[in-house]
Amino acid sequence: MLLQKPPFRCETRQAIDELAKELNLPNEPHMQDWSWEVANPLDIDKYVQHYLSLTDEDKKFALMEIIIQAVENQEKTVEFSKCWGVLEPILKENFSLHKWSIWYWSFFETDDLANCWLIAPFMREVWYSANGFFDKSSIG
Repeated sequence: MLLQKPPFRCETRQAIDELAKELNLPNEPHMQDWSWEVANPLDIDKYVQHYLSLTDEDKKFALMEIIIQAVENQEKTVEFSKCWGVLEPILKENFSLHKWSIWYWSFFETDDLANCWLIAPFMREVWYSANGFFDKSSIG
């Protein structure tokens, strides 16, 4: 069974502008990777609480990119694990909205997890779970 890459998705300008105001985040024209640049690992709780209050899918998508980057940026294993424990059920519950992000952060381009983001193997498990893969050795 082959892995199927989902359709590309990215943040909308409107979602970025609104989230920047709502969360008091920098938002400058030169910021190419806004969601990754503004992610602060110390603000995970604030981001998650705001995410849970949102109904707009574009804003949820953009904010999830910030949350994922903030989890990735955790410096201590214990903090990473704590944050992942909060993030994982949100991703599973909202898989269809975040499948592009889950795919991207899974970094399926390599089997060498030493050359991936710290979060990659965890994202792969979310991907596998949502797609009904139990025997990952059959995935090509």
